[in-house]
Amino acid sequence: MSISLYFDECVNQTIGSGLRLRNVTILTAQEDGREATDDNEILNRATELNYLLVTSDEDFFAIVSNRLKQSNTFIGVIFLRAQLPVGYAVENLEIYAKAGNLEDFANKITFL
Repeated sequence: MSISLYFDECVNQTIGSGLRLRNVTILTAQEDGREATDDNEILNRATELNYLLVTSDEDFFAIVSNRLKQSNTFIGVIFLRAQLPVGYAVENLEIYAKAGNLEDFANKITFL
C-alpha cells in the first residue's frame, strides 16, 4: 500500500513533479483550492484525506507541539529542510510513499 502526499503551498513544485513522474500520488494545497489557508486547516485537510503532509514551513513545529499537548491526533508531517536538493527530496519521499506505512508517521514530524 502506498502513501499519498499532501504538499503545503511552500513546497518546491519541482519535487512534486519529480514524484509524479515516479507514480507517487500528490495533491498540492493549490490544487485543492487551499491557497493562503491557515496551517492548522492544512494539517486538518491532510488528516481528513489520509495524506501525509509535506512542508518546509517552520510554523508547523508549534502546531504539532500544541496538538501533542492536547492529545489531538494528526496524520504526520514530513518537514523538508531549507536548501534540500530536489533530487534528494524526490528520492526519499518516493521511498516513504512506496515503502512506508502511514502509521509510522502518525502524530510526529519526520525531518528530511
